[in-house]
Amino acid sequence: MVVDSTLGSAESRLVSTINQLDKVKMMKMNKVTTRKAWGDTEVRRVLDLYDFFLICQRTNTKYTKAGSVRELAAKLERSKGSIEAKMMNVSAVLVLLGKPYVTGYKPLSNYNKDLVNQVGQWFGRLAA
Repeated sequence: MVVDSTLGSAESRLVSTINQLDKVKMMKMNKVTTRKAWGDTEVRRVLDLYDFFLICQRTNTKYTKAGSVRELAAKLERSKGSIEAKMMNVSAVLVLLGKPYVTGYKPLSNYNKDLVNQVGQWFGRLAA
């Protein structure tokens, strides 16, 4: 948008702000986000941490989720939010299996059947 020289300073600032917002909007629209598929090893690492949280919860042992999740996120090169979402997916699968889940990781039901299989195998391994 071109600023007309007859506009006052307030109008010029408004037009300038609109132009900047348009640029930001275009940058967001053009931003390509790619999601990296979860590998078996990554899921096992999440399940191991989830198991640790469950044990702590069951034994009333104090633990901090945030620090552990940040550490795992760094190791897996994932965001803290993606690790937490995967934890919530695990909670949803455990609810489906009739098992207890970690308090604070509300079940998030957008999991896939591979996760159901992985959690089922993981839980079976722990019960053995």
